[in-house]
Amino acid sequence: TLHFLGQLVATNLVTPPAPVIRSVALTNQNVVVAAQNATALSQLLVSSNLTTWSAASVTITTNNLGWIIFTTPMNRPQGFFQVKQ
Repeated sequence: TLHFLGQLVATNLVTPPAPVIRSVALTNQNVVVAAQNATALSQLLVSSNLTTWSAASVTITTNNLGWIIFTTPMNRPQGFFQVKQ
C-alpha cells in the first residue's frame, strides 16, 4: 500500500538527441548545412577560430528526410559551423 501526501509531479528526464550535421556543401557562394535532429528553433553558429561563435544569418528549410537545411552566405575566407539546439 502506498500513501502519498502532498503534490505528485511528473517530469520528463528524456533529453532530445543532439543535432547532427549530415552534410556541408558550398553552392553559389552559400554554405548549405543539413542537420538531423535539429528544429526550426535551432541555430547555426559560425566561427573563424573555433573559440568565438556567433549566430549565422540563415535561411531555414527542410528536406524530404525532415532534416533542417541552413543556408548562409560564405563571406569569409574560412568558417567552422555547429548547430545549437
